[in-house]
Amino acid sequence: MAEGGEKTGTTDDKPDFARGIPAGDLPEGAMIEGTLGEDKVLLLRRDGAVTAIGARCTHLGAPLAKGIVAEGEIRCPWHHARFSLETGEAVGAPAFAPLPCYRAEERDGRITVTGRREAADSSLGKSSLGKSPGKVVIVGGGAGGHACAEWLARAGHGAAVTLVSDDPDPPYDRTFCSKQYLSGKAPREKTRLAPESFYGGEGPRLLRDRVVSLDLGAEEIVTAGGERLAYDALVIATGAAPQTPDLPGFDRPEVHTLRSLADADALIAAAESARRVAVIGASFIGLEVAAAMIAREKRVTVVAPDAVPLAKVLGEAVGRFVQGLHEEKGVTFRLGRKVEGFDGTALALDDGSRIEADLVVLGTGVAPRIDLAEAAGLALAEKDAGGGIAVDATLAASAPGIYAIGDVAGPPMLAHKAEHEGVICVETIKGLHTHPMDKGKIPGCTYCQPQIASVGLTEAKAKEQGFDVRIGRFPFAGNGKAIALGEPDGLVKTVFDRKTGQLLGAHMVGAEVTELIQGYVVAMTLETTEEELMHTVFPHPTLSEMMHESVLDAYGRVIHA
Repeated sequence: MAEGGEKTGTTDDKPDFARGIPAGDLPEGAMIEGTLGEDKVLLLRRDGAVTAIGARCTHLGAPLAKGIVAEGEIRCPWHHARFSLETGEAVGAPAFAPLPCYRAEERDGRITVTGRREAADSSLGKSSLGKSPGKVVIVGGGAGGHACAEWLARAGHGAAVTLVSDDPDPPYDRTFCSKQYLSGKAPREKTRLAPESFYGGEGPRLLRDRVVSLDLGAEEIVTAGGERLAYDALVIATGAAPQTPDLPGFDRPEVHTLRSLADADALIAAAESARRVAVIGASFIGLEVAAAMIAREKRVTVVAPDAVPLAKVLGEAVGRFVQGLHEEKGVTFRLGRKVEGFDGTALALDDGSRIEADLVVLGTGVAPRIDLAEAAGLALAEKDAGGGIAVDATLAASAPGIYAIGDVAGPPMLAHKAEHEGVICVETIKGLHTHPMDKGKIPGCTYCQPQIASVGLTEAKAKEQGFDVRIGRFPFAGNGKAIALGEPDGLVKTVFDRKTGQLLGAHMVGAEVTELIQGYVVAMTLETTEEELMHTVFPHPTLSEMMHESVLDAYGRVIHA
């Protein structure tokens, strides 16, 4: 019901914008999701004007009504893609497809949406913007490589781009492998980053081949198939490779890694007949695999040498909380233990015990694929800095005209970081103003059950760096919206500098925290102080209130403790 009891017509409790809504239902700064026929549409009012655009992010379908509007753009709450409100264009990774735009009319106290409108001219599709990049060769078809190719194509340079990939599949969203696809919640074709028609014609060329050498003097690369490709700009986006421990039995067919779509295919096929799954490593990927296998009704045991899962990333308290929630779902943990081998039926541990397993999945980490760069003599980063290709703030490597992005350029090894680097790389190649990226403010998100999200320093890391910290915590069980949703299991933790009030880090476990974390990211980016956060009014009843309560708790002012 609208204000005053007027029925607006709804589909799944969403207003029908063809019938319209009272103008008073959309005050300044508000966003409302509704429908126009089969379309999901988002209405928003900024500076008095009403705009209507598609309501779901074109990356993974996140509800943009939960996003953030700033500087003429709307930002996705999940992976932080950005869309122009004027054109609907995706202007920030990881989304590539534009949002549809609609005609909205405000008349006689009502707002209606009358149909789709033609989008305004693209802000990126002007080849006159910046210099011509010349011939661009991209090595690697992952998230970063595809983003670089996509942005160059939008700027009118698609025909000058060749993307060389040794993956048999066209560029796909690797995050799907351990999440929706592995758990059976999404089909294989949903993993694609672009339709096959994107590569070819006037667009970038996709060459399925392996690069075997890089000649810095001749400025060309050579493929296993014998092609020699000259470049004016070379982007190395070779990613990272899984690390397989050198242990007896780890070459058996029952032992799997998960890095590619083909790996996910093999793992899904193996899971059909397996009853007992052992995951080695309590990493983000390890826990996502554990959650996916629980969803497939398997018996799952996670083995790791760590005393607490994810303690280095989330801190011990949050790590233990994550462990407890996974145990409630049925996962068994064997922590503080090392694996000594696998005989095809069971893992042998260093304490003499055995864990029966029909299927073993390795979550034992990855290492940057630097072979090509190392052989060519490019400078590499120190091991404690990730050991990838050394790059500067513009992502330029040590040789002229060569750039590195994504996992091969060092941590954090996240798809949204790689895609953002792809955009920065295009800015650099075209001679545009390159915006810097603060890696300390890149959120990490894990889509297991429960979800995990984190940004900035843990409590332990902050103390190691000399900060005198204040810690705030708030449980989901104290939040009315979480209880109403049947999601009382979760925790929000914040880390502040006692001296300055600076927000140093935030760590969250529970329902929809991958959407909530961006609020803290924005706060850190804008250097928001604890006082400003405490004085901010959060809507009720919402999950976001827990973010406020955690800040208040750090300063002894929590309301619903």
